[in-house]
Amino acid sequence: IAPAECPRNPADLDARARQYVLDGLDELDGLADYIIIDTMAGIGQNAVSFVAAADEVLLITTPEPSSIIDAYAMIKTIHNVRQDAVFRLAVNMVLNEQQAAAVAKKLSLVAQQYLGRQLPYIGHIPRDPHVSQAVMQSCPFMLRFPGSPAAKSLNEIARRIINQRPADKAKGGEGFLRRFAQTLGL
Repeated sequence: IAPAECPRNPADLDARARQYVLDGLDELDGLADYIIIDTMAGIGQNAVSFVAAADEVLLITTPEPSSIIDAYAMIKTIHNVRQDAVFRLAVNMVLNEQQAAAVAKKLSLVAQQYLGRQLPYIGHIPRDPHVSQAVMQSCPFMLRFPGSPAAKSLNEIARRIINQRPADKAKGGEGFLRRFAQTLGL
């Protein structure tokens, strides 16, 4: 894709751009244990394609009601596309652990009640001024402030993801790239 054609948001990818992404991911497939794709907020066609194809979905929400509603909408949408999707939940920008646990419990109860879905809670990231400082300096907070509360929490979430691989991951299966191509009609 020529630089002038590069969309800033994955939700804006056309069919040609999605094929380029698929080709790039195919190159990475044998080189990485994890490929993380941030689809940003929203439930556009491309975001649903990426999420529905994922081996595991790490859903990030905040305590804000609109964020919780968006998270539930994503769970419901993906559940309707792929009933065997594996979800995990993290809560971002919380004041404390109790607030994170309350948000996770609320969202988990709704997912269980209306969709019969488990939504394991994997951790939280506190509201941390270091994140804003790093953004202002155009540097990832994990690099600029590796000892910050947010960085420590994110490292803990990463450890939990690595140590709690889904059972279906060990069994093999059709894999992300094949599922992604199928969702794109390729």
